[in-house]
Amino acid sequence: MKVGLAAENKKGSKVSLDIINTTSLTRSETVFIPAEISAGLNLALDENDRALPSQRLADGSLAVAISQLAPFSSRRIRLTTGSSWPGGQARANENSLENNWLRLQLDPETGAVRSLVFKPAGNLELVETGKFSGLNAYLYVPGTDPTRAQPARVRQISVLEPGPLVASLALELEAPGCRSLKTIIRLSGLEGRVDFLNRLDKIKVREKESVHLAFPFSLPRAEVRLDLGWATVNPFFEEIPGACLDFFSVQKAVSLRRPDLNLTWVTPDAPLVEIGDLTDERSVGGFPRAWKKELPPSTTIISYALNNYWHTNYKADQEGEIELRYTLFLNLQPEPALLKHQALRVCQPLVVIPVEESRIPLEPVIRVEPERVVATRLKAVAGTAPGKPAWLLRLYNASGQPEEVQLKGLLSLGRKIYLSNLKEERLAPVNLPLTLLPWSTVTLRLE
Repeated sequence: MKVGLAAENKKGSKVSLDIINTTSLTRSETVFIPAEISAGLNLALDENDRALPSQRLADGSLAVAISQLAPFSSRRIRLTTGSSWPGGQARANENSLENNWLRLQLDPETGAVRSLVFKPAGNLELVETGKFSGLNAYLYVPGTDPTRAQPARVRQISVLEPGPLVASLALELEAPGCRSLKTIIRLSGLEGRVDFLNRLDKIKVREKESVHLAFPFSLPRAEVRLDLGWATVNPFFEEIPGACLDFFSVQKAVSLRRPDLNLTWVTPDAPLVEIGDLTDERSVGGFPRAWKKELPPSTTIISYALNNYWHTNYKADQEGEIELRYTLFLNLQPEPALLKHQALRVCQPLVVIPVEESRIPLEPVIRVEPERVVATRLKAVAGTAPGKPAWLLRLYNASGQPEEVQLKGLLSLGRKIYLSNLKEERLAPVNLPLTLLPWSTVTLRLE
């Protein structure tokens, strides 16, 4: 399908695309349409032939702004010849990025973000540079002593995308332990979102080593919560005695929340996280290492990207190309469900599919209300009647408070709803609204 439509594109006509939302959230964000589909077609139109904000990027792809895409649905857009319609407020300078929400500046020596100002919160500075040089600071530890950590050094910083829909800087760095490190820092023109894309070409090292990327946030009194999938945890107060405090495993994200704002840090590629300091693997008194007995308060989040410290049966070196992505979201609403929402936005991006114009876009299959309750699974299974599938819907209450759940959309019409289990069985009938307790899950069967 892509090849055929790309060929039509080369003839200078047009291409039809469906933008698909695979989550239960209403989505407004930027999609990136590959060059082989969008080349030469700079004007994006919605289903009513209204121009959408778009921007041709340096890699040949086309960035297009999508607004208010309903859950579990698709929207038809068309690309055609013409000039891009500008939209967004992002702009890039020599070593800084800025939009209506954020202003960030790089450290010219290490390439880390040494300043990140959140404008809606009274120009609040979000970076603490006392111990680390800034956000996304690369640190390489040769051996086991974290006090010997070595930073990256900038070779070159250049403007990759000037804006206004997308603004970005490209960095080339000398990174200990790597042949090269290339970083792209991208700022959205539509919201308080920053994306970091790090590409490491790791050299082969058999001696002990580790790589970390530090994000030293300055948010005193913020509550730290780790995303565990179907739960969240405060690592300072909710760990059981004897739990590991040197590093933690998260599913997708960490949130720092205060009454006046919410910061979500998403890590789709590297699940291990340190809080406050780099882990110390030095041997102590003949033992392999000492483990932390307590965790001092901190809002410094460190991605524990890789190491070869542990004596287990896996490869002792980690040579080759490695991609490490991180995303920051800043909001004024201290909403607990944002931790799950924004993690899903990064890890389940909107899907772009070339289609024939005659194909009908997908109406919202199902809506879960309120959206603070998230659908983590929607699956067709064999129904009790031949040729009529049933649907399994698993819900997670990410809000931290009881919610009254309603279902709307095509799959909810004319169907009975039952509780289900891991065997996908039909259990007791359910009447809506369904009360879902904080942080709880339920599996429903719709027939």
